[in-house]
Amino acid sequence: MTFKTALSRLLNRIKHGLRLRDAQGGGKYSVGRGVFLGKKSKVGAWTYIQAHTYIGYGTKIGRYCAIARDAEIGPPHHDYNLISSHEFLTHRNRFIGVPGYIGELWKPIRIHKRPPTILEHDVWIGTKATVLRGVRIGTGAIIGANTVVTKDVPPYAIVGGVPARIIRYRFPEETIGSLLASRWWLLDPAELDAFDLASPAESAEAILERTKAFPKKA
Repeated sequence: MTFKTALSRLLNRIKHGLRLRDAQGGGKYSVGRGVFLGKKSKVGAWTYIQAHTYIGYGTKIGRYCAIARDAEIGPPHHDYNLISSHEFLTHRNRFIGVPGYIGELWKPIRIHKRPPTILEHDVWIGTKATVLRGVRIGTGAIIGANTVVTKDVPPYAIVGGVPARIIRYRFPEETIGSLLASRWWLLDPAELDAFDLASPAESAEAILERTKAFPKKA
């Protein structure tokens, strides 16, 4: 089954919640009841998305991410520099069916498209958090509940608040470097099970011996 086919089935059945085969690496990801997955969005292996979360158009989510319920990831952008922030200026068919509305006398306004939202790997998004479109969340970062993220978040940072600010980092700088170099998220659960994961620094060094032969872009 191709990723496009799997995603199509997902969009048709999403209100019921389901598990399906991930397109990359043969892993599984879990999607809860009422989740909305936008077109051209991608979800990595071993990631789970809990109920009623919104994943916007083109959002890219890495492996081993944990997204809590009622989160908003990459919602649509409204251009407030126009006469109205309403989307009828960019979507001409918004009022089709309204008596007297023609919608053919002017062309839809093209607004600057922001880049997609990106969640790298091992990202934890708390309940009711919002990550704006175009933001990049680094590997290992944690986004607190009810946080609004308006700017990129560095790897392994813990952020919270409105707007989000860095509270602290999960590990010392040296350990963060080792974890990023190890690319442990490329391993499947059965492979990770062979390592003692209780010590992040020590396990990262051991895993690096396993992953250093992997392609650099993986």
